[in-house]
Amino acid sequence: RVGIYRFLDAFARHGIAPSFAVNALLAERYPALLQDLLDFGGEILGHSWNMDTPHAGGLAEADEAALIHRSLALLRERSGQPVRGWLGPGRLQSPHTPELLKAEGIDYFCDWVNDELPYRFHTKRGDLWSLPLTNETDDRFVILDNQHSEAAWAQQVLDAAQFLLDEAQTQGGRLLAISVHPWVLGQPHRIKHLETVLAQLGRHGAVWNAQPGEILASYAAQQAA
Repeated sequence: RVGIYRFLDAFARHGIAPSFAVNALLAERYPALLQDLLDFGGEILGHSWNMDTPHAGGLAEADEAALIHRSLALLRERSGQPVRGWLGPGRLQSPHTPELLKAEGIDYFCDWVNDELPYRFHTKRGDLWSLPLTNETDDRFVILDNQHSEAAWAQQVLDAAQFLLDEAQTQGGRLLAISVHPWVLGQPHRIKHLETVLAQLGRHGAVWNAQPGEILASYAAQQAA
C-alpha cells in the first residue's frame, strides 16, 4: 500500500525501467494497483496465483498445469500484456514446471540462480530461456534472512556491479538482476539505501538498464548472429 509507491517514485527519479512479478490474485483484488504498474511502463511477469501457491515435487502435474494456466490467463487478461516471463513464488519448481511454462507461452523464467548470463533450456516445445535472478543480493535474503544492515545490502549490490563491470571488460556483458520487495526496502528507514544503489548505477555509463524482455531480445540476437 505504501512501499510500492516509494519504489515507483525512486525508479522515476533515477530513470529505472523495472519489471514487476505479479500474482494473479493481486491483479484480481487490486486492479488499481495493477493499473499503476502498467501506467508506469513496467514489464509484468507471472508470479503464480498467490504467494502460498506451491510449485514443488509434491504437486500433481495436472494440478500444476491448471494452476499455471489459470494464473497466466487472468494476468494476461487484466494487464493486456503478453506476459512472457515467469518467477515462481520462492523460486520453487517441480520437475514439470519448465515444460508447463513453455506450453503456456512463457519465453523466459527467473527461478534458477546458477549463472550470470541468460541461457537456453531445452523443452519438448522449444527453448525456454533462463534469466537468472540472484538470491545473494535479494533484499529479503540479505536483510531479513542473513540479518545484514540495509547499508550492507547496498554495498553488496554495488560490489557485485563493480566486479561484473570489470569482468565484462574481457568476457563480455554480465547480468545483474536486483530483486527488491516493497515491504522490505520500501520501509521509511530503508528506502534511502535503494536510492543510493539506483543513483550510483545510474551514473555509470557502462550499465545498461533494461527490462528482461529487452535483455532477452538482445542476447538472443547476439547468439543467433
